[in-house]
Amino acid sequence: MKRKLLLTILSVVLLVSCLTGLALSAYAAEPDWSGDGVTVAAGELGGTLVTNATGEEHGVTYAQEVDFVKGAKVSVAFMDESYFPLHVENNEPTAFLNDTDYLKFTALQNGKGVEVKVYAMYANNDGRAIAKAKMLVEVTYLDGEKRDYAESFETYVNVHSQIHSMQIRKEGDFLYVSFDDLTAVPVAKYASLDLSAATLTVSSKNAASSHKYEIIGVSDKDLTSFIYHDEWGTLGATKVTENADGTTVYDIKDGRMGQYNGSEARVRENLVNVKGFDVTKPIVIEAQYEIVNTMAVWWAIALGETPYGNLDRMVYYLEQDGEHARGDLKKSYGSNNMNSDYGVMFQTVSGMAQPQIEQNTVAYVTRAGAGGYKDRSNLDTIVIEIGEEGTKWTYNNTVLFESIQPKRSDFKSGKVYPYFHFIGTPANPNKENKVVVKGVNAPKITDAENSYSYLVGSSDPVVVGLENYENANGALALYYDGACTQAVDASQYEYDAAEKKLTVKSGAFASFSAGQNTLFAKNDGGSEQINILVRDAGEATVPPEVEKETYYYKKGDTADLEIKVDIHNGTFQKVNGGGLSSSRYTFVAPEGDSTVGTIVISGEKFLSGKDYGELKFTVYTVDIYGETYTDVFYVNIVDKLPDEGGKPDDGDGDQGNGGGKGCGGVAAAISLPAAALAIAGAAFALRRKK
Repeated sequence: MKRKLLLTILSVVLLVSCLTGLALSAYAAEPDWSGDGVTVAAGELGGTLVTNATGEEHGVTYAQEVDFVKGAKVSVAFMDESYFPLHVENNEPTAFLNDTDYLKFTALQNGKGVEVKVYAMYANNDGRAIAKAKMLVEVTYLDGEKRDYAESFETYVNVHSQIHSMQIRKEGDFLYVSFDDLTAVPVAKYASLDLSAATLTVSSKNAASSHKYEIIGVSDKDLTSFIYHDEWGTLGATKVTENADGTTVYDIKDGRMGQYNGSEARVRENLVNVKGFDVTKPIVIEAQYEIVNTMAVWWAIALGETPYGNLDRMVYYLEQDGEHARGDLKKSYGSNNMNSDYGVMFQTVSGMAQPQIEQNTVAYVTRAGAGGYKDRSNLDTIVIEIGEEGTKWTYNNTVLFESIQPKRSDFKSGKVYPYFHFIGTPANPNKENKVVVKGVNAPKITDAENSYSYLVGSSDPVVVGLENYENANGALALYYDGACTQAVDASQYEYDAAEKKLTVKSGAFASFSAGQNTLFAKNDGGSEQINILVRDAGEATVPPEVEKETYYYKKGDTADLEIKVDIHNGTFQKVNGGGLSSSRYTFVAPEGDSTVGTIVISGEKFLSGKDYGELKFTVYTVDIYGETYTDVFYVNIVDKLPDEGGKPDDGDGDQGNGGGKGCGGVAAAISLPAAALAIAGAAFALRRKK
């Protein structure tokens, strides 16, 4: 039943992908795979079924050359365990230790290339090898007879009932070799490896004498990218989301934490800047490490001489020698590089910062809120200045370290590559590291407040104090949207680099409506949001008007109290007073063309517990400019209501009639001169904000 369901699901996925012109256009049956020691036939998913019945390594070669520089992937599937059996001895997976149960991809051109060997493994669960949901990927670079084993890494997806993909592509200055969307750490010396017309071979070996797999196809569509905004490199365990305000969320979740819960705290994934910056100029990073649902005990910003040179790799002994057996670890994801790299670690619980090489700690204060990222006001600003004798670190305008390692001479190329990395806690294996990034050396407002005003019809420009950091980030441009796709006409603004002033002409605001608006100043490092309040002199906001000045509520009652309020052309914001919280009332918005809404104060949760006396409340509305307007009303807690013969006193049962704001009741006691003043005051209130 499960197999039939899988076939149905995969068939639908393939069909939909073909119909929509997505990646699987090349996933039709491909007759051009051939090899010795195997049989080739049509597969169940429309691909090529390869059967190896020898118990030795044999495979097939693709008839066409593949351009792995531009990028391509080859996809395979094991339908179920009968296709590719897994073997365990004494609760230990034997695939890697016995060099079996693997699928191997080889891309070669002129004797040089890459070998990706994937072992089908069992995932651990409290030391028991029971879950068939792990594969060990071994990446080796080839040059004739020479083999350069680079690293091994683990994936955490089901071995069976899953389409797996091996991909190679050139991005930026590096060659990325990946399996199931996780990449090996790029190796600088192989960045220029030419695989533009490579021969592709897929081979296999299994401890069972007979096994099979289906090659779904080779495609250059829908390839996985490991670089974002031409600047930030990942190893694949990162979900990337673009915020509307132009910032980017990198949600880093590492499967190793769940696999080795309680025994390992190193996170493999890093967020690496691949652009590089001049060491003689300041590096300004604006970002937020979210402290909500966090995995990390420490997070760090480190400084590399090359983009990926400092990253840890997991490397095994592949041959048995006098001291080590095959499978013994040579290197792994220890915390050693966190403690030896140039940079600063930040402790999320204690709020302490510590140089990665030295042991002194100081306090730092983050702008990250407990509720997660809200807007750019939550971003922290970290300034790194690398000098001749040491590096100065400043965090939100507070100097943390005046001079610590490194110094300029430590960066032989004259460039530095900052990157984020993390140490988690085994207690939080399923949590995440979430970093919100504005950019490095992005434009930054230098005025005391990011708040500017423009009057409709005025020819006056808006002048913004703005730093456009020149360190590797190019010229400044202005946009209407956070994604920076809607450009402001270049004739409508100019930037004075000497004065650090951005002048925006009135024509740039022609499409703006009255109220809050935004512009975005951008260079290659990121963007800065500029808040523009557009005012229209012809629009006046009318303050809210409560139906009555005084209301009465019978002590001990539990009924809700309804208060009618005309919000006119404002927007209801809140009501408070008398200890009233937002959870103790609701606001029913006006319907249709009406501007009258209803405040419903809970009797059971609020009024029933109040003692005799008068409570004062204030209603707040806000206009399109963000300005606030108010009106007040009172609630008397009494023994008898007015229609029961009560009077407005402290609860002795002798109340008069409650007053509206017109004639009668309490309001009627106002003298004529006072009434005249009240009328004049009300007229004036319509013309100004309260």
